[in-house]
Amino acid sequence: MDRTFLKFYADSTRYNLAFSVLCFVVVSPLAGLVSLPTFGLAVGLLCYRKFHGHQYYFYYNLGITKRRLIAKSVAVNLAIALPGLLVLLIMYLNE
Repeated sequence: MDRTFLKFYADSTRYNLAFSVLCFVVVSPLAGLVSLPTFGLAVGLLCYRKFHGHQYYFYYNLGITKRRLIAKSVAVNLAIALPGLLVLLIMYLNE
């Protein structure tokens, strides 16, 4: 992965993880893992836009579009969350 993408991903995921951990603790572990690639990602991107929105120009000047950054973030979050979801699903089905 690109170093510039990792910078964007680290900045936006900070808010996503905070929201997902809150869902994990308050609602359920399943809700926390489901929110990581879905609603938590949207919360993370909204917070990134609010607090770091001016940095999109930096990525655009490097030839990286906002759409590409978001698509890569979705792909990484899905790759992280799917194994956890499968483990939780197997655990719940065996109970």
